[in-house]
Amino acid sequence: MIYNTTEKQREYFYSMLTSEEKSLLKYIPTVNGLLDFAVDHFADLPAISDGKTTYTYKEFGERVAKRRGYLKSLNFNQGDRIAVFAPNTLDAMELCKKFDVSALFYDNALEGVAKTSGVEAYTTDLIEADAISPANVTKDTICSICLTGGTTGTPKGAIMTHGAIMRGAFNGCFISGGVL
Repeated sequence: MIYNTTEKQREYFYSMLTSEEKSLLKYIPTVNGLLDFAVDHFADLPAISDGKTTYTYKEFGERVAKRRGYLKSLNFNQGDRIAVFAPNTLDAMELCKKFDVSALFYDNALEGVAKTSGVEAYTTDLIEADAISPANVTKDTICSICLTGGTTGTPKGAIMTHGAIMRGAFNGCFISGGVL
């Protein structure tokens, strides 16, 4: 029997599980789908915390929907590339130009540098709008351009699709002898 790579990977990972464990796993091909699943199944459980403030999955889903609304209110559309400039991403400025970024959202501490990016810059403090539904995406839609130092030390952007990110997350659920 001839297998493609995906079938071989699936067989390898599933061979580590019991039938009961296999029934608990569901591959979700997009980040949007994962958020919807988490909100539907874990609404009242903690989703994210900074040590001071904790948001449930329902609250987190509502915050994400409002941020989508905010981006729409700024006239961004599906496919526009938005950068996030945080204290650990000082090399992002060149990548904004390389990847045709439409806008940059920055942490207030980085305002001076962010304003030199050559793209429209917005503080993350101003994000508030009406909630809207997510864009219609597939596993082949670009989800993220991740900054990587690469082997040469020169920053590069690794373009990741929803499917690549979600397959990596799904495969990360497996360990020898069971599910994490």
